[in-house]
Amino acid sequence: MVNKFESVLFNLSLLLLLIPIFELQFLNSYTAAKIIILLLFTELSLKSIKSQKPLKLNNKLLGLVIIYFISQSLGIVSVVEVNLFLARFRDIVAVIAFTFVSLFINLENKHLYVRDTIITICIAGLINIIFQLFIYISPNVFLQIAKNVFSNGLFEIVRMNINRGRVYLSSYEEALIPLLFFLWQVNMKKTKTFAGTLLILITLVSILSNFRTKLLMAIFSTFLSVFLLRKGFNFKLYLCILYLVMLIYFSGNAKIVNNPSTVD
Repeated sequence: MVNKFESVLFNLSLLLLLIPIFELQFLNSYTAAKIIILLLFTELSLKSIKSQKPLKLNNKLLGLVIIYFISQSLGIVSVVEVNLFLARFRDIVAVIAFTFVSLFINLENKHLYVRDTIITICIAGLINIIFQLFIYISPNVFLQIAKNVFSNGLFEIVRMNINRGRVYLSSYEEALIPLLFFLWQVNMKKTKTFAGTLLILITLVSILSNFRTKLLMAIFSTFLSVFLLRKGFNFKLYLCILYLVMLIYFSGNAKIVNNPSTVD
């Protein structure tokens, strides 16, 4: 049984992966997130072995994990330098560990902590939206602050796009739109208000960003969500599609993998 503290640690690592990368004293935020995930993976694995209750995985889900591992391994076959090979392999292990930890926390607790995970994802999206609005309103002030906080790589990407008249933070909150429509189905006023507000902000940033890709993502996600949630539609199918969309969101935002391969 996963306790509340382990769930908090998992959501903390998730938040660190989804917001812009920033430098800590000895490491960056993404490296810290990976360390947390690997420690959780080790602890939960030992706990599962000790209790003799292994995590029960759906065969199709297990197959997807295996396919992912094989596909990512093919991407590093051509790597000549040993250090790059080990770094890439470490990233793959981190992704798989993250997958199993998230499944363990949610499946073993009968989705007790799913609400916390959804809140964390929405908070990360809101943080990224606030940063992007800051860039649009006062780009020079943002750059002065970001230079001392963000990683050098992310800072250069942001600065380059500002010089081209674009708002970009290496994140794709438009992929959250199906999740927000899903939350809109919840019969709670606060949830509807939050989901509606975040949906409006995401759409606004997509328009202001001057990125056609982000705007097209917002339009497509909105129309697809409205279409899929129409009366009489198979809700389980929508959840499957939502799951795939969230994978896209994590792929775009969570920099677990530092050196993308052709397969990525």
